Amino acid sequence: GCSNACLLTVNDFGKGPDGKNRRFITGNRCEKGAGGGVAKHSDVPNLFDYKSHRLFDYEPLAVEDAPRGTIGIPRALNMYENYPFWFTFFTKLGFRVVLSDASTKKTYEAGIESIPSENACYPAKISHGHVMNLLGKDVDFIWMPCAKWERQEDEGAGNHYNCPIVMSYSESLRLNIDELNEPGAPAFLNPYLPYDKKEKLKRRLYAELVDAHPEIMGKYAKVPTHREIDDAVDVAWAEDEQFKSDMRAKGEQTLRWIEENQAHGIVLAGRPYHNDPEINHAIPELLTGFGLAVLTEDSVAHLGKLERPIRLVDQWMYHTRLYAAAKLVTMRDDLDLVQLNSFGCGLDALTTDQVQEILEASGKVYTLIKIDEVSNLGAVRIRIRSLLAALKEQADERAEAEALAASCPAGDARIDALLADVERREQAMADFEQRREEKTGESEAKAAAAIAQANSKGEKASDSASNAVASRKARNVASTEFERAEFTAEMKEAGYTILAPQMAPYHFELLAPVFHANGFNLELLPSVDHGAVDAGLKYVNNDICYPSILTVGQIMEAVTSGRYDTDHLAVIITQTGGGCRATNYISLIRKALKAADLAHIPVIGLALQGHVAEDNSGFKVTPPMLKQAMYAFSYGDLLMMALYRCRPYEVEPGSTEALFDHWMEVCRTQMREGENQKRFARTVQAIVDDFDTLPLQGEGTKPRVGVVGEILVKFHPTANNQVVDQIEAEGCEAVVPGLLEFFLFGIVGRIFQKDPLGRSATGAIAARGILKYIDHVRKPLVQALERSNRFEAPTDIFTLGAYAEEILSLCNSMGEGWLLVAEMVELILHGAPNIVCAQPFACLPNHVVGKAVIKELRRKYPQSNIVAVDYDPGASEVNQLNRIKLMIAVAKANLADAEAAARAARTATYQPQAETKSCAAAIDIEQALVDAEGDVTRTERELVVE
Repeated sequence: GCSNACLLTVNDFGKGPDGKNRRFITGNRCEKGAGGGVAKHSDVPNLFDYKSHRLFDYEPLAVEDAPRGTIGIPRALNMYENYPFWFTFFTKLGFRVVLSDASTKKTYEAGIESIPSENACYPAKISHGHVMNLLGKDVDFIWMPCAKWERQEDEGAGNHYNCPIVMSYSESLRLNIDELNEPGAPAFLNPYLPYDKKEKLKRRLYAELVDAHPEIMGKYAKVPTHREIDDAVDVAWAEDEQFKSDMRAKGEQTLRWIEENQAHGIVLAGRPYHNDPEINHAIPELLTGFGLAVLTEDSVAHLGKLERPIRLVDQWMYHTRLYAAAKLVTMRDDLDLVQLNSFGCGLDALTTDQVQEILEASGKVYTLIKIDEVSNLGAVRIRIRSLLAALKEQADERAEAEALAASCPAGDARIDALLADVERREQAMADFEQRREEKTGESEAKAAAAIAQANSKGEKASDSASNAVASRKARNVASTEFERAEFTAEMKEAGYTILAPQMAPYHFELLAPVFHANGFNLELLPSVDHGAVDAGLKYVNNDICYPSILTVGQIMEAVTSGRYDTDHLAVIITQTGGGCRATNYISLIRKALKAADLAHIPVIGLALQGHVAEDNSGFKVTPPMLKQAMYAFSYGDLLMMALYRCRPYEVEPGSTEALFDHWMEVCRTQMREGENQKRFARTVQAIVDDFDTLPLQGEGTKPRVGVVGEILVKFHPTANNQVVDQIEAEGCEAVVPGLLEFFLFGIVGRIFQKDPLGRSATGAIAARGILKYIDHVRKPLVQALERSNRFEAPTDIFTLGAYAEEILSLCNSMGEGWLLVAEMVELILHGAPNIVCAQPFACLPNHVVGKAVIKELRRKYPQSNIVAVDYDPGASEVNQLNRIKLMIAVAKANLADAEAAARAARTATYQPQAETKSCAAAIDIEQALVDAEGDVTRTERELVVE
């Protein structure tokens, strides 16, 4: 009678003296398996069960009624939200829609070999098995599109992103399931679509289906026309709205059932895919077994109205539902909320804190259940029973309070209120008579207003008296609005110290003078500070990513150190506005400050996108500041490149560092004074010349090891455990792509995403103009590097995009997005095929653009030697170092093989070949080899070719 199908061990000892059967059972996962168990409550509403049927009980066309063939759709991830739309769309076009089978443990096991990241969430992992299931169903193609945005349901929310996994995990499936590339396998289509914009969605579906794949769409019949696509979208859009309307109606119906039956309900809140029984492990049925009605968050979210702004930057659509559902729960005594959280869901490290704050501020109990592929529900039962015990205690307290309220007659309150009302009216009349004697129209108007106000107060007092007991029964619901401290113009004038967390030491040291020159008393926190990790863990949810912990930790360690006057202190932090957790660093800092009783300290958001921008009258970023920042980042990229390129080969130990320090001081001085284009051009040429002539030995003889990854872990020496030092200590040369490319990546995204995601054409035009201006500013640097003997000029951002597009879509923009892939390809092509991909543990975008692409990169570039290394506070440094050492050992072996091949090529060239080569030709070849040997800027691969 249970879907768990436990393997039980039953020990039966017959009947005892009391006549009861003595049976002992082990191996059970719930009370049912124990032999007695949970009473059945078939009449208790379970909206998880209702939603599952409403989602997937569509009847597909019969084979003979589907003229255009068969399409397979995985029962995974965003299909728990979008399946009604896609089923209706393809059915309207004449396709037979085949859904993968319901999830089981075997579904997960069927796809386990192709999972590239072991710490991805279970819903992502199980999707591999659903694709494998469809491969056995003889479908013409598999459909799993990517959607950066869901449809916006709450206009008050800042944005309506999907999470990075839901948005793009089908890219990981496409790149890692080998069976999709076998002859005869169905096509796997996963285009990025503007799912939130109806009219643009019509155009893109025609482009992605008909224009891009006429061989599929027209395999059995004529390809669909524009009109057919448009009509199918209209019908599907209406069905999607009907599905959501039905869910809301069912939620309201369930609330009425709870009221009529004096029952209790649980909003079991999570992501849409938590509706999957294999993922939720029958927790809804466990709750109904206790007699609790179970609601989904989307069935009641429309009834909860948040007071904004809340503490978090509310920009993920599923999160907005969570918060609104939590708000509704605070308004009712007959509702409580249990949040489901998949292990490895980095964004839920944010939501859990926010939902807890909403609930506990209004006296509600917060219960979190973390779930993964382990299906033992022992701990879940304990948490549910703890919740029920707490609810019973609260109910007893309410009953006692109501009894106490009833002992104080409401009539007394009514009398007191009426007496107060009479006194106010009499006083108002007396005031009126006094003013009337003054015979002025103005005083009469004021007196009339006084009477009206008194009457209003009197009516309110009467209402209050008549509802005295009722008001005592009403819940005390706290507002969800979060009051932030603003950085004002007066604070700037007063010289408030502004603390800035460290990310990229070389670059930020040059950026700080830009703020000083513009009147901001900015102080950059130390670049290497292991105490910051401990401070971060004290104030931040431990499930949050390592960069979040480190950033908050740097700030909290400083503000609580006693070194600063906290009444004249502020904090600044960047906000990308993208779909990863970095946008919410600001809310994590504010939460930490509040916990330390320092909520009065303003936190300035240095926003890169408008929807997250906040107004601070004392802080404005001007175009001249942005231009100075470009100079600072350009200097930082150049000096970092020169340091890492020369230091492993220096003749005189310390000479590279000394030259680096000299130029850092020069650049700092120039940034304080304000840089200009002419001086910038002279300075970058002088830097290149100095490092070009620095005495080196054995240049180019060591393996080159690239470092890519999440931006903070990539650049921050504490976050990556001094990875550059480790690489150099192992006898290699480190290559770290520049920081300025990250900002170019954000700008060029407006161009790359205009058509696929239906973004603004105006934004794309503006982006081209900004890129052209940056190219102009950076041109002296590029020209100096092109003339250099040792260094390479940065690759054009559009060329980088072309590198990445060979692997995945350029709509992968969350986190480092496609830039991470492009940098790995660039390193491989430019003589650094050995790569450390540094990422925080459970970094959601990097599950797709990091670990998931390594297999494809190795296929396309066999010389690539890539290792993904996770960094977080609990990670073993020994394990990290061993993984890097293993990769370097392979790099050295590959280099030795290349050198052997080069020697073999030279030997073959020197063999006498008088019959085919003249003496002059032999001399030319010998000279070419000498030149190649002496050309230390060439890669090993180029030497072999030479």
